[in-house]
Amino acid sequence: MGDVVETTMRSAHLLASAAWMGGSIFYVFVLSRAARTADARAPLAGVAQAFARVVSLSAWTLLATGGYLTFDRLSNTRLETPYVVVLALKILLALWMMLLAGALSRNRGRRPLNREDDGWAARWRVVMPAPRLILVLGTVIFVLSAVLTTMYQAASPPGVGG
Repeated sequence: MGDVVETTMRSAHLLASAAWMGGSIFYVFVLSRAARTADARAPLAGVAQAFARVVSLSAWTLLATGGYLTFDRLSNTRLETPYVVVLALKILLALWMMLLAGALSRNRGRRPLNREDDGWAARWRVVMPAPRLILVLGTVIFVLSAVLTTMYQAASPPGVGG
């Protein structure tokens, strides 16, 4: 029964992250570029709202499944400090990504960023807008996940883990 639960949790975790990342790629490279004209913004607003719901569902799924998988992996006493450090970095980046997505969703429809604003934060938002930063963070998190899987498999006895 434990293998079925772990496989279900890992599958849900992967599907939620794939949905969010795939949607982020579409959002950054297709939707945001298509919405640059005033005529296109209104019809595409519904697509952006639907994507926000996917992100919300994905975030909650990732939190639930990630919590389970973290507990499951950390119960393996063969894991060493580097694994825990990489896992902590992955969790921190994921939380940052979720906070950015939440802020982006709450701020949708408010006054757009004034590109003339002074300050480092305003300049940074012009260079790296939140959707692009979310995509970069998600990509780094995917790489960290692969590193964690490799580290876990190396620390597990043959026939265990995956």
